[in-house]
Amino acid sequence: MKNVFIIAPFWGIKSHVGSERINKLVSWFRELNCNVTVVSSVSQQKNIGITLLCIKNPFTRVKKNNNEYITDSSGKNNITRKINEQVKNILIPDPTIVWSLKASIKLIFNLKNTENEIIISSSPPESVHIVGLLIGLFHNKIKTICDFRDGWIDEPLKGYLHTNSIKSKIEKLLIKQIETRAKKIILNTDNLLFDALLRNPKIENKTYVITNGYPIEYERKSIQISSHEINGIININYCGRISKSIPNRNEYDIIKIITSFRQNNEFKIIFNFAGDYTMREIENINKENYGNIEINFFEPLYELDYINFLGKADGFILLSPSLNSIPIKTFDYLFTGKPILALTNTNSEVSKLKNIYNGIVYYDSTPSSVFSFVDKCKCKNINPKPIQFTNTFLQNKLLAIMERI
Repeated sequence: MKNVFIIAPFWGIKSHVGSERINKLVSWFRELNCNVTVVSSVSQQKNIGITLLCIKNPFTRVKKNNNEYITDSSGKNNITRKINEQVKNILIPDPTIVWSLKASIKLIFNLKNTENEIIISSSPPESVHIVGLLIGLFHNKIKTICDFRDGWIDEPLKGYLHTNSIKSKIEKLLIKQIETRAKKIILNTDNLLFDALLRNPKIENKTYVITNGYPIEYERKSIQISSHEINGIININYCGRISKSIPNRNEYDIIKIITSFRQNNEFKIIFNFAGDYTMREIENINKENYGNIEINFFEPLYELDYINFLGKADGFILLSPSLNSIPIKTFDYLFTGKPILALTNTNSEVSKLKNIYNGIVYYDSTPSSVFSFVDKCKCKNINPKPIQFTNTFLQNKLLAIMERI
């Protein structure tokens, strides 16, 4: 029986973008009859049938919200937060390297160095992959799998890699060492795979693509997102942050899209935003004159509240500046089967969705794209969900990788 150690300091923090991916890995490895241990920084996560090894992270603050733990972004004057902001440009590749070193020391002394032991590190943050690298220096029989949920140096959203040459060189050296020692590497899009092989052709035979997909709980509970009567009103929802998590996008992209809907006279349009927004974003969006268009802002939503928010939408707005990645909320949108108006780049991973999903419209600043989106919203059709993002499809891809390890 395989003993799998999943390195994920963020697991148990509901608001972290990578938590859902870890939930899937835990479920998949358990169904493969593996003993699963998750190495995390949060001790509150409860899951029957696995072992949790908790190692505190000095640079992570969490708080409880409706019995779930989320990242605590409050307290702008908090000493820990101030220190975190100062050291993030010093510690390489990121502040979580401190946690990764602590985790590495703990595991080096606890592991038995057998071929039945597997280390799988899942980012972000990228420093978690250093755990597998360090353990490999002491335990040469242990197999390591690097699960790059997003690209590391292949992700163009990380602007500092283009402005800080010293840090960039160090990170390139780190990722080369990590890729060389890894038994298998998992990327989440074909574009990332192309860039990775262009940078390092030697990893071709051990690198695979497993995309993100629909939340596992949606499928387990057979959650159904049904259509409802339009009644002269179209609700267009946007989930998540704007400029705080998308450096190449800001609220003016949102304003441009909203303004485009002023030409619609057939329906009353309501835009609903749920996420962690800055006062600047809210003020700038609200100060524009949109005519009869209504704008609503909500705090970040979780669990049932979030599902209800998805269910009440007639369509969604998606901002995706990255060529290589698909925003995680995209899979929530796709699961509903409802229309998506996407602002993205030509040849991006999001642009390829048109080949498998009929409900997507690409915003090009022209009235035709807006009218096409409105037409899809008012039809009330639930578009078939692409099977490529189902739990079963993705689990089978992991099984194929495990058979080769």
